[in-house]
Amino acid sequence: MNNSSVEPKEDDNTPFMPKTPDPTWYWSIRCFIAVVGWIGNGLVIYIIARSRRLQITSNWFVMSLAVADLCVTLIVAIPEFICSVFLDCDWWSIKVLYDVFLYASVLNLCAMTFDRYFAIVHPLRYQRIMTSCFAMAILISTWITAVLIPLPYYIALRMNQYELFSTLQMLVRLILEVLPCFILLITYLHMAYIARKQMRRVVQQRKQLSYNYNVPCQALSPRPKGSVRAVGLVVLIFLCCYSVAAYKGYINYVNFEKVQKEIVGLARFLYHLNSASNCIVYALCRQDVRNEVMQVVCYKKRSILTINNNIPEIQMSHNESRRKKSLSIESAADK
Repeated sequence: MNNSSVEPKEDDNTPFMPKTPDPTWYWSIRCFIAVVGWIGNGLVIYIIARSRRLQITSNWFVMSLAVADLCVTLIVAIPEFICSVFLDCDWWSIKVLYDVFLYASVLNLCAMTFDRYFAIVHPLRYQRIMTSCFAMAILISTWITAVLIPLPYYIALRMNQYELFSTLQMLVRLILEVLPCFILLITYLHMAYIARKQMRRVVQQRKQLSYNYNVPCQALSPRPKGSVRAVGLVVLIFLCCYSVAAYKGYINYVNFEKVQKEIVGLARFLYHLNSASNCIVYALCRQDVRNEVMQVVCYKKRSILTINNNIPEIQMSHNESRRKKSLSIESAADK
């Protein structure tokens, strides 16, 4: 195990990477969250990949975020579990895994929010500018950035440049944990305000048309549509989950001080809870995703019912063929 991952002495001015707590009850909950994340995010990726109706620009951002969240609950959670319970590992390597996929999740969330904000606030410019190629360029840049971000402070750590490590950690946490909280919140509030304003205008126009031409019109709710509500819930969950982590990271990696192991466990629990809950938000709030999920589930049920219904017919056909075969053998023997 690397010395930099060992708990420091009280007078050590070195970075501190705490281990994840290893109680059975804690990892039982974490395993349940991981399974939810695997199934949920995997299902979101699958239905977007299989359905041409869902392969639109906005859903590429949803799919990329689901991939990042799946990596958090799969590629990060499994090594963390092994190193917490079974093996003595270099926890700074676990931190690099954490940072790559957590920051990929943060950057993809920011990209998805920007996409919805641009589509609602500037709909005409959005149709002209946000092509599939431009969306892919944004997503590729988010993943490249997430991979490159941990390298400078990891190199500084290995070279024992602890002051540089602390400065880089402070910048990264300010830019990718604190700043996104304010930007995402302000962006969502403005986006929700514009969406509600647009819906009210549409409702008023429909009422006016109905009154002028004496034609009944379908009632519309002035509430923002599902994609806006989905972004709002994802942003709210992000704010709740990353607040504890931002505090813990500042104490451990900037001030080089220890925090209670309960806070360490809570911060990492909230990381994974955030990644597992995003897929549930899509399924509940996005009408297009919800319809495809129901279609996949209903198709599986129909397939099982069809197989079960065909079993008696297959058995009857098999018995009939055996009976005919025995009759042919008897007739051949009589001859």
